[in-house]
This record gives sequence, C-alpha cells and structure tokens, in this order.
Amino acid sequence: MVERAKKILNDRRNEFQEKYGVDQMGVGYKTVGGKITDKIALVFYVKRKKQKPELSSDQIPERIDGIATDVVVVPKGFVPR
Repeated sequence: MVERAKKILNDRRNEFQEKYGVDQMGVGYKTVGGKITDKIALVFYVKRKKQKPELSSDQIPERIDGIATDVVVVPKGFVPR
C-alpha cells in the first residue's frame, strides 16, 4: 500500500499542487481526532484548512485512487531551521 501511495503521489504531484493548492505532500499515516491510525494516507500540508461550508469540488477528496487522504495544517508553512 505504501508503494502504491508513493507512486500515485509521484505520478500526480504537479496535478495535486495545481488543483488543490497544497504547500507540501507526502505519504504517512492518517490522523483522526488527533490520534494516528494505521491507515496509509496521502498527506497534504496546507497553511489553513477550509471548513465544510467553504469546500468546493476542487478540494481534496477523502480518497484518491482508493488511498485515504489527510490534510495537515502548517500555519506558518515550512521554513528552514
């Protein structure tokens, strides 16, 4: 499952950046209610997560090609240390 998720991410990275406007993305475990699950997910990092009323058809779906997605908020973005 991890290799499949990596392939999806690598094959569609540009599409995801353009369509969803994400800052970074990777493969990891889905977090639900602050708890890490054992589900492999495509993890998308954003500066602000949109609330349900703001969501539109161009937002990140719950699954992409059968792989769960997770949206993680990084308010200040990624900065070098």
